[in-house]
Amino acid sequence: MLREICIFVVLKRILLFLLLFNAANTSYLVAQTISVDRYFIKTQGTLQNTPSNLDTLSIDFSGFTNGLILKTSYPFQLSFDAVNFDDSVSLSMSSGAGTPIYIRLLSSQKDEAYRSQIQILNGLNSLSEKIYLIGSTIQTSEALSVGTWNIKWFGLPTKCGCDTNLARLNVTHILKELDLDLIALQEIVNEDQLSQVVQDLGPEYRYILANYASRVQSQSGSGYLEAQKLAYIYKQNRIQRTANYGLLKSSYPSQQGSNSPYYYFASGRWPFVFSGKAIATGEQFTFVNIHGKAFSGTTEHNRRAGAALEMTNDLNANLPNEKIIVLGDYNDLLEGAITTGFSASPYSYMLQNNFVGITLPSVFPGENTYLGISTSLIDNFVVSKRASYAYVPSSTLILKEISEAVPNFRNTTSDHIPVISHFYTSLSTKVNDISTLEKDFKIVHSSNHALRILGAIHEARTISIFSLDGKRIFQKEYQVAERIEEDASWFSRGVYVISIETNSGVEFHKWLKR
Repeated sequence: MLREICIFVVLKRILLFLLLFNAANTSYLVAQTISVDRYFIKTQGTLQNTPSNLDTLSIDFSGFTNGLILKTSYPFQLSFDAVNFDDSVSLSMSSGAGTPIYIRLLSSQKDEAYRSQIQILNGLNSLSEKIYLIGSTIQTSEALSVGTWNIKWFGLPTKCGCDTNLARLNVTHILKELDLDLIALQEIVNEDQLSQVVQDLGPEYRYILANYASRVQSQSGSGYLEAQKLAYIYKQNRIQRTANYGLLKSSYPSQQGSNSPYYYFASGRWPFVFSGKAIATGEQFTFVNIHGKAFSGTTEHNRRAGAALEMTNDLNANLPNEKIIVLGDYNDLLEGAITTGFSASPYSYMLQNNFVGITLPSVFPGENTYLGISTSLIDNFVVSKRASYAYVPSSTLILKEISEAVPNFRNTTSDHIPVISHFYTSLSTKVNDISTLEKDFKIVHSSNHALRILGAIHEARTISIFSLDGKRIFQKEYQVAERIEEDASWFSRGVYVISIETNSGVEFHKWLKR
């Protein structure tokens, strides 16, 4: 009898333990699911101290009896009601399916690019699901957003090893979120797939595809349809295309040897030039889309070096005063080299002759754009010195978030990730040298707190002042003036560029604020 009582007590305690355990750990007994409609979000550019337009995120979840917490970081904010914003929101099971979360960016800094995440927390535990955020306080009306992306053998299943329709849908989704004014693309094979992407992006988008490729110099040439080609997608309401052509293509067929541009540029994969004007200001930009010779052998390194030399000399000779942005898959670093035995980049000649590197490994330590090798920052932006004044400092993002947000990105979409930058459209830099121009005006430092402009002031119409990194920090329009004098007490000490616009042109001056 005693034995039976002992067994009963033990069983009773086990049952009580199980009941208490189940009550405290219901989440372990119920299937937990989370579904969100967006894993990557780019907020619209906005002014400092001004909230961006709202983006929305819809979330469904079940099995989390204590609800969930969504948390982000400055300068992004979250809200249930689109009125009250904070860095986190709490969701209960009663929140309902498809609960909308409102997202905005609000920063006190001007001309900054930001990235963050929305973490999903179950109590103190961070779940694996994340929503990636990027945004900026770079005003859309004052700058162009520009990107580059190698989309692995886009549209050719036998080479990309992927479902090309899924790849197309992923590309479309990514480009919709990025909302760029222009993007240079490499490895585009199927024009029909490219055309469908552009159609799905919306009526404001257009594309232009190179009519040549490696070993194929015309659209009618054998192998053109299956070849990797260069392309641009751009917004026609933001950029007016004025010209496009293959840089140095005219050197073929007269030059074909091992010291020819044809050989250096992967047997005729010429840089694809897109010249255009910013619709808002009429400012001219020249984009040069390149896909350098691949692989890490000594021969390939030397071919890339030869290509850099030929391209640099041609651009400097024929477009000496233009804002040039050379972007694309360089297949090499801008500092150092991927080839064993070389310490200098094959593009070093370019950087020593009127061009400035933006995507330098020293500026982006530990980042890569080719997913196969962690040190391969090979998709790059390089700009002419004229264009460097238009570059928005620190506005470049290597979008590693995309490879995380898209499931199995490398096998479904591409082995490269996009890179984006921004460029001001309001600063004219088509001048030979500010200090040697013939001047109709004179800058007078009447005191440390005043800036006076003398000369043909009756012709002056607009005065603009820029910092050396290209930011416009002052602008004023004048009617027929007898005196132009402005309070300069609020300017920090340093060197500025003053632009004086008249009916006949624009004159530039350097101004040292003491």
